[in-house]
Amino acid sequence: MNPWKLSTLILTVVLCVVASLDLVRVADAFEQPRMRAAEESLHAAREHLVHAEHDKGWHRAHALELVDKAISEVHAGIVFADGHP
Repeated sequence: MNPWKLSTLILTVVLCVVASLDLVRVADAFEQPRMRAAEESLHAAREHLVHAEHDKGWHRAHALELVDKAISEVHAGIVFADGHP
């Protein structure tokens, strides 16, 4: 086999492997599994607070405000990251 053809074949294979690894990293960035899990957990926490009895000296209401703010911030982070791979 011609050495130039062999080196071209090897470089092509290496390039394909590197490109596929880069695509996997980009796909992981878009999926953001930990941010999405955090957002889901915050929604679950919010539901628990909404259905908790009494206001506990306004602490439940304050906690709801903070959870709503956290949900908003996590969502904003997801949206930001989706636009900046």
